[in-house]
Amino acid sequence: MRFRNQPKPSGFTLIEVMVALFIFALLASAAVALLTVSVDSENIAREKSDEQAVLRRFTTILRQDMAHSLPRPARDDRGNRLPAFYTQDAVVIGLVRGGVQQLDEIGGQNAQRIEYRYEDGVLSRFAYDHIDGSIAGRETVLFDDVEDFAIRYRFENGVWQDDWRAERLIDQPVAIEMTILRKDSPQLRLTVPLGPGYRL
Repeated sequence: MRFRNQPKPSGFTLIEVMVALFIFALLASAAVALLTVSVDSENIAREKSDEQAVLRRFTTILRQDMAHSLPRPARDDRGNRLPAFYTQDAVVIGLVRGGVQQLDEIGGQNAQRIEYRYEDGVLSRFAYDHIDGSIAGRETVLFDDVEDFAIRYRFENGVWQDDWRAERLIDQPVAIEMTILRKDSPQLRLTVPLGPGYRL
């Protein structure tokens, strides 16, 4: 009697398929988790980079304004005399700065009246078209998420005070200290001298 070998069934068993699917699911989950972490890290790095750029821009503008401050009084739109450095209402810094390049005006003035204002969580910088008699300045919003703001002024005798009072129209503080607390950001404290060559 002759017997023929029966061919073995080809393919995978159900258990083998389930094990393979389980391993594939583990690998896919690990890949998705790794991709998510990579994307989150990239977004965080981009946000940090943007935040650093905003801070560098702000500190550069503030330091340049303070370094180029001039002991020059000005006049508001009503003709009232303004000291060389003044504060009033929402204005925490008001001054005339030099070193301004007027590219649109040949032979124009190289000085400009600048104001820093803080109101309702917004810190803005205003640049007036004219030193005297200008009605409104061009506004640049520096921060719009300020939760706490404080500023101090240093007098020539070395004393820091929260209020600035000038005895003469040309008087200016020798430095300002600005403290800013923004939403979801560490506190920022800047001490900036006025005028060139002054060391704190």
